[in-house]
Amino acid sequence: MPDKISLICITGNYPVAQSNQISMIIKKEDFFPYPPEKIWEALTDPSALSNWLMMTDFKAEVGYSFYLRGADGKIITGEVLEVIFPVKLVYSWKREGLLQPTTVTWSLDEMPEGTLLRLEHDGFDNSIPGLFELHNSRWDGKFNNLKKFLQS
Repeated sequence: MPDKISLICITGNYPVAQSNQISMIIKKEDFFPYPPEKIWEALTDPSALSNWLMMTDFKAEVGYSFYLRGADGKIITGEVLEVIFPVKLVYSWKREGLLQPTTVTWSLDEMPEGTLLRLEHDGFDNSIPGLFELHNSRWDGKFNNLKKFLQS
């Protein structure tokens, strides 16, 4: 009997989420036909974030504590952990009701025709059934929101 069970969700040709007993990590990536600086602004400007992600007072400054308010009124709190313009952004993510925060990491890779954007959201455990799956599906929607925002 294996000591680890894994679930991999596939979208397109690459794995986007993985769940197992040791760690649960959501992974998303998508190509955007824009320079990294434009994507970075969408990931760090509070007005832009409020448009495609959630209402927020975010600042891309290490140590800055921020909030995000979901459409359901629930609050997510976080702290900026790492900022490397315009390549990497890391922050903690603690939804109401969670005992421990999770971690969101954005990575931007410049390519000839645009930017490959990667998201890793890790630190989930099994303490709240369905939370991992909920976040995985919501990140799909947020990536779609981001595409629409960048096209406008």
